[in-house]
Amino acid sequence: MGKVVTKDRRKVYILDDLEKKKADAAFEERPDIIWIVQQVWKDASLDGRSMQGKALAEYFASKNKEYKTTKYEKSAETLTDEQIELLTNEVFEPGKTALDIARFVLDDLSLKPLSVGHRLVQQWLKQNRPEIMHSSGEVSGKWTPPASVAKVVGLVNEHVGTNFKREELSEKIRRQMSALKNILCSKRFYIMINELLRRDERDLVESSLVKHIWDKPDLTYDEENMYISVCMSYVDQVHARKRKDKLHQEVMNCTDKDLSIKLNENLKTASDEVDKIAKKISADLKDVTIMRNKRIESGGGNSSTMISIVEAWQEEEERKRLLIQRKMRASLVSEEADKFENVEDFKARILGISKEEIV
Repeated sequence: MGKVVTKDRRKVYILDDLEKKKADAAFEERPDIIWIVQQVWKDASLDGRSMQGKALAEYFASKNKEYKTTKYEKSAETLTDEQIELLTNEVFEPGKTALDIARFVLDDLSLKPLSVGHRLVQQWLKQNRPEIMHSSGEVSGKWTPPASVAKVVGLVNEHVGTNFKREELSEKIRRQMSALKNILCSKRFYIMINELLRRDERDLVESSLVKHIWDKPDLTYDEENMYISVCMSYVDQVHARKRKDKLHQEVMNCTDKDLSIKLNENLKTASDEVDKIAKKISADLKDVTIMRNKRIESGGGNSSTMISIVEAWQEEEERKRLLIQRKMRASLVSEEADKFENVEDFKARILGISKEEIV
């Protein structure tokens, strides 16, 4: 059986492998989280708001599985008077997103981003308390992938600091931009980045991915996924640092001895979490780099080598073509100049006299 642990000053349930296996099997039969939690633990009193239900919600979210919350969805077509009163009178902590507020007001910590309840609260806040939406940095729409290579070139110039001209791209750079566009338009990245509701978090993931892979058009599917996971971990890293800083401030301001001891324990846990995420990011980047290098050096790199040869040939051909064009242009200019030198009428006009006077 799983176990209950304390995390961020609240109790959470940790699933064991057997429970995960049962949950996966139940999900295939019926993707309803209330039904699944009752099947796994054989307890009809459990629902999505229980510790087990929340643990299942996090587990399914980590595997990008879309589940239903029938009990909530049927009753949440409109906000109740009590919920509206909470939204109107409650003082929410700065930085709270509409999803955080929706989970509090609707009393459902397993509420998913862009679910019915989230959208209802989001819309109400936008109309009645827009200052909350503004301060949270939350975006109401979905992130959209670049629709053209030209847009991708703009992203690379912005995030990497290059200065590529869309009309002057070499074959090599054009291929890199096309490969990057394919990854940014992939379904997995689209789902992952739209799980984030803050604009700064989406910008962080997008810019990090562009920086990491823009010049790696040969990535395999597994390598692409590893880079995407690393970029999503950057958001976790930011959150962990914020929690650590907040706890540190609470420790500095605390005057109660017993509470101070507890806060210091939580601060150590938060610090360990920051270090853990940093080490994971570093290890994952090292692993994907080694994986790619081995593939290129071995037989898996034959196609990449061939592509590099073709690219080199194409670039050489392009250089030759440009050189010929420049020589032709220079020759044309020289010929035109010779013509002007031999035209008596042109000389006469430059000197300010007529052709007849010179003759």
